[in-house]
Order: sequence, then structure tokens, then C-alpha cells
Amino acid sequence: MSRHLLLLRHAKSDWSTGISNDFDRPLARRGQKATRRMAVWLLQYRISPDYVVCSSAARTRQTVELLFETWMNPPTVEYRDDLYLADVTTMLTVLAVCGGDHSKVMLVGHNPGCEELTRYLGRPDDLTGTPEKLIPTGTCVHFAFDNDWQTMSKHCANSTVITRPRELSRP
Repeated sequence: MSRHLLLLRHAKSDWSTGISNDFDRPLARRGQKATRRMAVWLLQYRISPDYVVCSSAARTRQTVELLFETWMNPPTVEYRDDLYLADVTTMLTVLAVCGGDHSKVMLVGHNPGCEELTRYLGRPDDLTGTPEKLIPTGTCVHFAFDNDWQTMSKHCANSTVITRPRELSRP
């Protein structure tokens, strides 16, 4: 069975709130707008996840909440502390445990982990010509692969599509 991973980096956070704890920092207005555009694009792209695993940080939770405002039938979401600033190994472990029988899973996380996971799963040919900052805030990466969640390996994605908020039309 074909599997699809939607890897979403949280949208732009607000550094001006005075909140000193990184974990609790909310989205900026710009990040909220970008998330709404991404939610619409995902609907148009016709790839909606069966299940969402998300870092429990405030800005990732808020990103998911904004996506769900746009979607008619949002999937189940699991918020996980271990996805906060997670590395590739942790993300792969979470997917192996949480992916189960789902064919389309969205993981909402942070950099540098999102960028590292993209370089790990994506084929180098799919990533050539990309900007130095591969995964800016609010970016969604769609991986398609034939592996089970438990057997994902380096460069296993059959295809990798990277969509950045700045590439989407503004209402």
C-alpha cells in the first residue's frame, strides 16, 4: 500500500509577545494567514491526512487548529511532547509507532528536524535547485513512498513535493 507523509513546519511565530519560553510562543499574524492559505491549498491538492501527529508546543498546536478550521472533517490529532524540536530519529520513531494502518499521516513539527527529515527521506534529485533554507516556516512537504511506517529509510520517498506559503496565492 502506498503511504503519504505530509510534513508541515509550524507557521511563523511571534517573537514580539514578550514570552521568553520558546515552547509557549504563539503564531504571528503573518503565520496565521499563511496557515489558512496552506489549509486551502491542501484541500485543492486533494491530499488530506487520516491522522495528525503534532508537537505539543503552542505554535504547532495553533497551526493545526487553523488547518482544522478550514477542513470539513478534520482527522484525529495526537499532540506529543517528544516532537518538540525532535531530530530525525525521534520523528521516524513517532511515525513508526503512530502511523499504524493510516495511509496518509501529517507530522507538524519544527526545524531543524523538519529540514533534516526532508533531506533524509527525499531523493537528492527531488531536492536539487532548492533554496538554502529548504523548509521555511509554514512549509508543507508531501512524500509518497511504498514502505510501511516502520521501514522508512534514507531516500525512500518515490516523490517529494515541497510547497512554501510564499508560493501560494493570497486571497
